[in-house]
Amino acid sequence: MNSAKLLLSFSIAFILSLSGRAQLTPINESCDQMPCESGLYCIELKDGQKKCSSCDQSKQSDLTAEVDRYCHACEENGFSENSFTENGPIYQEAISSDGRVMVDVYDQVLEIGKKCRDARVYRENQCWNGGNSGHKQAITQVENCMAKVVEKKKTAIDNKMVYYCSKSTYESKLSTFNSKCSLSQLDNAKAGIEKLSDDYNRITGSTTEDKINCSTIENYVYDCQRCSEAANALLYDAFQNNVDKMPKTYFETWDRSESIIKLGQELLKNVKDKSLCN
Repeated sequence: MNSAKLLLSFSIAFILSLSGRAQLTPINESCDQMPCESGLYCIELKDGQKKCSSCDQSKQSDLTAEVDRYCHACEENGFSENSFTENGPIYQEAISSDGRVMVDVYDQVLEIGKKCRDARVYRENQCWNGGNSGHKQAITQVENCMAKVVEKKKTAIDNKMVYYCSKSTYESKLSTFNSKCSLSQLDNAKAGIEKLSDDYNRITGSTTEDKINCSTIENYVYDCQRCSEAANALLYDAFQNNVDKMPKTYFETWDRSESIIKLGQELLKNVKDKSLCN
């Protein structure tokens, strides 16, 4: 009988023990009604809910403040759910007058995304055993936005819509290029050289004593050389001295100036060889 009573006592104690354990709340669950499991803290979230966490209230608040700071910066700079838009202040500040953007701006935006993602991952691992489905989805969305940034960077590079220096340097070199390589200026130089070339052909085919104004030819050549120098500086400083990175329109303008220089230099040599300079 004593053995039976002892067994019954152990059975009751075991059942009560299991019942007590079942009432303890695991991590990430509400602790409004039941206490948390051993080693966990019942903390209050920003929305007023109380949940069991492996972080105390202070640590959870500090880590959440980091998440809020970095992820708010993401939202300000174009991260939106699973996408990325170029309307943030960092990106907008990097856009030049010709619509191109500093190539490094994509890495700057990516760094903001990494800080947000890493802050979320760290908090979830420290406090929530990896986080619930909602927190994991938020991390995935940040990573999807980062992937969009990488994709847009590649597209911009492929389309030659980026420059490879600071914005101030690019604007300076581009302004010089535009001022010295206007199409009207190049067209004027080419037309002037062609007219003088016609005059040269007429003079050499006749007995006239007319002369050619060599200074005019030199001025046309000089104007085009200034354009060529500006284009070369633009290539070197803004496009890593790589013609494959230079926009086609800028390279074509540069090539046009070089062809006019060649025409002018050939004409000048011919005129001087025949002593036809006035």
